[in-house]
Amino acid sequence: MFFTLLNVTKRATLLLISIVLSLLTAAAVVLLFPELFFQSNGDFGPHERFLIRSVWHSRSNLIKRYNLFSHSVFFLVFFATQAHLLYQAVSRTTNPLFCLDKYTFKRAAGIALRHPLSSTIFLFYVALMVHGASYLYPEIIGWYSAIDLNYLLDNFRLNDKFIAETMRRNDFRFFPLAHQDLHLLSWITPYVKIWMLVSAIELLLILYFATKFITSFTRKSAPFIFLGAILIFLFLPSTEKAFFQFIYSERLLVLLFSIYIFTYLRYQQTLELFYLYATLSCALFGVFLKDIAFILFAGPALFTFALRLIGRYQGFPMPQALDHNRERITYHYELEFAIIALLLAFFVLYFYLSALPSLVEGSSAYGDCGQADFHALFTDVRMWAIFLFLGARTYLVTTKLAQATFLDGINASALAYMIALAILVGCKSDSYLVLPVHYITLLDFLYLWVLLYAHLRSHAAGKFHALIIFFVCVASVIALDLTKGPRDPWITVAHIKQRQASWLAAFKEIKALSRERISAGKEVNLIFSKSWFNNHRYLDELRYDRLIYLNPDDHSYVVKDGLEKGSTYLPRTGDLLFFIDDRQPRGIKDVLQKYKLIYEFDKHLPNAKIYERK
Repeated sequence: MFFTLLNVTKRATLLLISIVLSLLTAAAVVLLFPELFFQSNGDFGPHERFLIRSVWHSRSNLIKRYNLFSHSVFFLVFFATQAHLLYQAVSRTTNPLFCLDKYTFKRAAGIALRHPLSSTIFLFYVALMVHGASYLYPEIIGWYSAIDLNYLLDNFRLNDKFIAETMRRNDFRFFPLAHQDLHLLSWITPYVKIWMLVSAIELLLILYFATKFITSFTRKSAPFIFLGAILIFLFLPSTEKAFFQFIYSERLLVLLFSIYIFTYLRYQQTLELFYLYATLSCALFGVFLKDIAFILFAGPALFTFALRLIGRYQGFPMPQALDHNRERITYHYELEFAIIALLLAFFVLYFYLSALPSLVEGSSAYGDCGQADFHALFTDVRMWAIFLFLGARTYLVTTKLAQATFLDGINASALAYMIALAILVGCKSDSYLVLPVHYITLLDFLYLWVLLYAHLRSHAAGKFHALIIFFVCVASVIALDLTKGPRDPWITVAHIKQRQASWLAAFKEIKALSRERISAGKEVNLIFSKSWFNNHRYLDELRYDRLIYLNPDDHSYVVKDGLEKGSTYLPRTGDLLFFIDDRQPRGIKDVLQKYKLIYEFDKHLPNAKIYERK
């Protein structure tokens, strides 16, 4: 088979890999450090041809060219591998992977009618997501500004903004596939409300695979399991920050992880090759979505591999039963070996695509918090759920009262992911970064609920008692979240929606004022300061004579666009100074004494204000 990856033990294969890596390293060093191989005094011919010190071949330009070349090779190999995996998966099954017909909609409607409370809550949540949704998010303002260029006449093109954010970040970050779902959506439609509906579908699939995983894992079911998933997972600050905005890749990461663990489990249960290739396909996507995503995808495989070797994994024979036969070991560990090989490939690619150009550029690591922040690990009830779950399961396994399971490996991966977050950027319980961890705690809650119901159903009134206990447990979890103040999910949603509304209202107001004054024959000078909005991001759509930037540090005025572009400017009576977003600089307060407020969205907000020069 294609994925019998033990062939890497053959000497010829190892030699070939060593040669390829050596050549890649040599090529990278030559590209990024040409002065090591060409003299810099001008006496050597190749130096004149290479022009090391020219503008065209500056170090920055070399890094850009290296990034373009290395990522191009990466994507060629990635898509070729992904195409092979998908082809193998499809060819290994006779069941239709996706069927969309009138019966599909009837079945979906039937399921919704049989679960009216779950459907109502989810639809309400989707309505909140869509209502007021706009492109006015901090980072996406820059990404979106290039989408509607050329009047959408050639929309099926690579967007440089999305590429630059993920593949030219030479600060030791490595997530080439992050945000590329938005990149693809931007080819299809510029309407962000449709983007939000796609996010809602992703959320629905996450909940669906969570319940499917638990029912497949326990081989049992329980009433209200989908309702419990909705109540536990949806009303979380981490969920809302990820799904009410577009700028975070955790949405797609959790979706791929939910499919990954489901197909992995099904492969363990059935040994069907379709699930093997589907699992590898999800893993291949997932590990390149985020720097530390490899922990989530490699963790269960490493856990399974290690526990199987010592005979402590449920449903697997002791290692002596395999007789240490290499072919039999290969058969039983085929998927684990493939994921481990993918993990090794990830580290190699990280070196070539991120670490090497970052070292050459000399930049510091992005988001370096200076010291580890483990605060959330001790204050979030969901984090404690993982500790308690792992503690109880570790006791049962070590005392030989039970065997380790796949869910144990998932929880161990969640713990490792939390620790990595805490060390790298700090782990906060209300951050979108912990969404994968909160998803795994959802699995734990659903697992315990199914076991509890299975225990209670033997009683005459078991279902009634189970219903009461279910709602008590869910209410307790939600109440603990609501008592955390800033982590209140309603505060999170209100803040996101208020920010979008205020930004949009302020932009519309300054646009209306400038148009009104231009129509009246008045000179319009618009002044802005440090902001996500600038003369390249939507402010150039306003009507004005001059667009002026106010430097918050030295209070100088410079014309960015319009008449006398590039010159310094002295403010005049009637000039309009506006703050659309919430990045109003501190040093601007003294300047505001010379202006009067003529518009504000909300007096309690520091942004969405327009001033006129006295």
